[in-house]
Amino acid sequence: MEGVALNTRWLLSPAEKFLGRKLATLNMVGGGGKSDVWCQIFADVMNLSIRQVQDPIQVNARGAAFIAAVRLEYMAFADVPHHIEFQATYTSNVENRGVYDKVFGKFVRFYEQAKSIYKRLNGS
Repeated sequence: MEGVALNTRWLLSPAEKFLGRKLATLNMVGGGGKSDVWCQIFADVMNLSIRQVQDPIQVNARGAAFIAAVRLEYMAFADVPHHIEFQATYTSNVENRGVYDKVFGKFVRFYEQAKSIYKRLNGS
């Protein structure tokens, strides 16, 4: 769980660069979005507000319905956020945040040190 959150944190900077803005919140969906523990870990690791979407397993179906509604001109994409319900919101625990900041630096350094090993293992 923490490894996924650390990888997501690593991707946050390039994602924000692509979007042209800093993110203050992320919505958790899918199987991970069902877990209170995982939502809290993400909040702590990423230092973001994590919103746990109501019925997170159904987001693909709701997303398809929103796209259809936009195409049929029942609504605009700008209206979609007003139709999303949240079960809970998680904020970063300061004590945990300090631990994860240290771990994150080590996580990135470990990858850099092991990159050539992974390359050899993958046969390239």
